[in-house]
Amino acid sequence: MKKFRLCLLLASVWAVLSMNICMACTGGSGGGGFTYGKLPVSSVSSPTHSSAARAVYGPQNVLDPGEETSWQYSQERTGGNGYRTYLVMHFDGPCTVETLLIKNGFWKITNGIDQYWRNNRVKDAAVYFLYADANDFSDPVYYTFADSKQTAHIDLGGRRGVTALLFRIDTVYRGNRFDDVAITYMEVLGELDSIQGNGPNDSSRPGGGIPGFNYVGLRASLNQRMATRTGPGTQYTEPGTFAQSTPITVFYQTTGSGVMWGMVEFQYKGMWYRAYTGMKRIDASWVPTDSEPYQNRTISRNVTPRYGPGEYYAVQPHTIPSGVRVKVFFTQNGYAMVDYDRQGGVVRGWVPVSSLR
Repeated sequence: MKKFRLCLLLASVWAVLSMNICMACTGGSGGGGFTYGKLPVSSVSSPTHSSAARAVYGPQNVLDPGEETSWQYSQERTGGNGYRTYLVMHFDGPCTVETLLIKNGFWKITNGIDQYWRNNRVKDAAVYFLYADANDFSDPVYYTFADSKQTAHIDLGGRRGVTALLFRIDTVYRGNRFDDVAITYMEVLGELDSIQGNGPNDSSRPGGGIPGFNYVGLRASLNQRMATRTGPGTQYTEPGTFAQSTPITVFYQTTGSGVMWGMVEFQYKGMWYRAYTGMKRIDASWVPTDSEPYQNRTISRNVTPRYGPGEYYAVQPHTIPSGVRVKVFFTQNGYAMVDYDRQGGVVRGWVPVSSLR
């Protein structure tokens, strides 16, 4: 009887935890879709950067989930303000912001040497908010980082109507070799206040009326080699087959060709990819489901698609000609996920939102 009561208690605890996890992932939206997660960023900028080439250590690197890149800037670039500078993130539209995740410092490992301790790291910082009805940033949240190689979670308090964040750096922890301040990755969790694409929910604008991509990548593992397709079905082109040891994150699952497919993200030869593989190959405790509704649009200029929404994703080996009709599913970081016909098959890729009409 005692063993039965213990099992019943454990089952009850697990049920409560599972419900809380699901509510956290959906934003507690009840019957709605999966809306709470990583917010789509339309642009990122800063007045300062490293003394090295801007393209190498520019602020756009904070959007790259890999640890081989970072945003870096030197004290000599702040105009006499010491290490004090700022970075601005603009979203695709007004958002409710919950949490800012930051990998402080440079997380790259070079020939067995951890770069984290070599570069300066942020110590004291403040986050300011630009609201949809305001002309300037305000309402700061102050934060002091622990000097440890762990992802920081800054509580943004569920502020609504936010169109941009300003992250201000005030003081730093000094590195043991270099004078550059480094941040490897930044990500904002929350939800779009009004699901929209590139600006107001107006289908006459490029990306207008297209849902933002709001899924959070969930860590998962493979139980066999990973055969991939660019989309969820055997009619899509094949990027390749990858080793079972490949680290992956999975965003959602959907039905295609009579089976369930998971959208996964992974790195191969220094570039990032998003592709689809059968859910039977993925070991994950829970993955959200998406029906993938779409809108029809037209490509307005010749464009080369990528395997994901950003310049750090691999380029696909062909060009979509101007005038081609495409199905558009999501927007993220100024890119749109599209399907198009090519040589008797279907290809899924990401193109700039500005290339749609």
